[in-house]
Amino acid sequence: MYSLLLVDDERLELETLRDYIAWDELGFDRVYTARGGRDGYDKALRLKPDVMITDIHMPVMNGIELAKQLYADGCTTKVIFLTGYDEFEYAKAALQVEAVDYILKPFSFEKIRKAAERVRELLHKEELLKMSVRVYGKKLLCRVIDNDGETGREACRQFLDVCEWDKEEWFGLITTTAGLDDTVIEQVENSLSEVVYSIRGGG
Repeated sequence: MYSLLLVDDERLELETLRDYIAWDELGFDRVYTARGGRDGYDKALRLKPDVMITDIHMPVMNGIELAKQLYADGCTTKVIFLTGYDEFEYAKAALQVEAVDYILKPFSFEKIRKAAERVRELLHKEELLKMSVRVYGKKLLCRVIDNDGETGREACRQFLDVCEWDKEEWFGLITTTAGLDDTVIEQVENSLSEVVYSIRGGG
């Protein structure tokens, strides 16, 4: 199940979006609302929703600005835009911030449901990809531990390239079992300086 943030400066539209769609049936068990772009920005940073459906035309901070600022802050929320203006420039701006979909007002609930289903499938595929990377990484780790010399070092290089997600957890184990040379250690020295110092210092 995923989380969803609905953003609109119009209270009636916001409540309609929240209350008239069976979000739980679409895979969203947590549905939050925000009145306007600034409120949406604050809540997105705090709640880190998987998906955000936002109006484009809002005062203070519009939907495009909201999405751009969130992405600049490293937020990975998928964005669906709502707008009442059927103009190419808005569609182009939506695409520039990697929007998943762009729905014109007045919207139908069916269009909203289809967009939600598409983004849910996208999230599911990304989860499967991450899982595959982890499985592959574990296989590489076994090769690192089971082999020494050049075979072990090559497996370690591949592991460090693929498994950004938990270098901190495994780097010490790899270093003490694979007999790494300085070249491999230097690849991660900047981000793991404390770990490298500890290992080189005999800690």
